[in-house]
Amino acid sequence: MAYYLPTIWNHGHGPNNTDCQHGHEGSCGGEESSVPKAADFSLRNYNTVASIYNLTVFPKNIPIFMNVTSIGLPFFSENVTGRVSPLGNFSGYEESIEYFWGLAPVAVAPYNNAAFSHAKLTHFSTGCPEVAASNVELTLSNVIGPNKGTFITKLKEIAFWRFDKTGKVSAYDAWIPNLNDFVFKLSNPAVQIYQGGTYMPNQTEKTSAANQICTLHNTYCATSGNSQYPSLDACLGTLMAKPYGNYDETWGDNLACRNIHALLTVIRPAIHCPHIGPTGGGKCTDIDYNNVYFDNKELFGDASLFNCPGQLF
Repeated sequence: MAYYLPTIWNHGHGPNNTDCQHGHEGSCGGEESSVPKAADFSLRNYNTVASIYNLTVFPKNIPIFMNVTSIGLPFFSENVTGRVSPLGNFSGYEESIEYFWGLAPVAVAPYNNAAFSHAKLTHFSTGCPEVAASNVELTLSNVIGPNKGTFITKLKEIAFWRFDKTGKVSAYDAWIPNLNDFVFKLSNPAVQIYQGGTYMPNQTEKTSAANQICTLHNTYCATSGNSQYPSLDACLGTLMAKPYGNYDETWGDNLACRNIHALLTVIRPAIHCPHIGPTGGGKCTDIDYNNVYFDNKELFGDASLFNCPGQLF
């Protein structure tokens, strides 16, 4: 399998041209762009954010699963901190790159044919070198298998970014709207309309989610000295007694949260196996809404971090 390592977007014909990043030969002309790179902070900030999302596109996210953690060094500072609603807080470099790339879908035949095939920044604004705001649409398509190329759905993420003096991201505050419906479009692409406006999992799907979590636990946790359950039956019994939860509010002692964190046990089992255990390991635990969504000063060290310096509000 070919791996694609990150490149700053300093080629092409404008901000919306991402053909160079998707291997479309001939669309880039092979010529160096005359647009200045480092001198223009708006272009620099755009390139950084676009490159981060570009690495969610399969198979460019594969290196994170091979522990190639250096792929994020051009874009994130070592002490980067962020919040992604409704998933949680991410402290430090490794947690941040695991969120952005370790949770991006991976196509693995015959289990899953879908992954992100395109990342497009539909909105981007930066009024100073330190701060930017963005809106990205990530296109989910079948990238392998008999229906390769078939569109399934999109995922949107809206984010504020803070950059350090070197142009790397030092903090981010992001929101994914309608994550619950996206997850079930991924699982059930044939369903077009959800009764009541959003998807509600049934008992069969709860059992399936518990089986997936416990299977990943036995594969990556029990075999690495990070076991959280004495047996498969104990794992299933514990999880089936918990609520399924909702992907629009995954912070909680539920299966939805554990289903997400189970994907990360592949990367760092010592860190992420406790998150799918009986207690939730400090990640999949019930939270106080008034605290976790508004603790900007505690999380970022500054309640106004995403304002340009000198702004009076």
